[in-house]
Amino acid sequence: MGAAALVVTAVYFFLRSRKGLALTAIRDNETAASSLGIDIWRTKFIVYVVTSALTAVIGALTFL
Repeated sequence: MGAAALVVTAVYFFLRSRKGLALTAIRDNETAASSLGIDIWRTKFIVYVVTSALTAVIGALTFL
């Protein structure tokens, strides 16, 4: 239960950070976000890494 709370809290704070705002801009309009100076590839890569890390934590606990 603690790991689930940790993951939800991490996602909440990640979405409220500058990268979260960049994700919102990318979701709304990728071309406009790129013209504002947001590195789309790097932002998406960071999201994939964070998502895989949090999924690995939950998967490891499930395995145990």
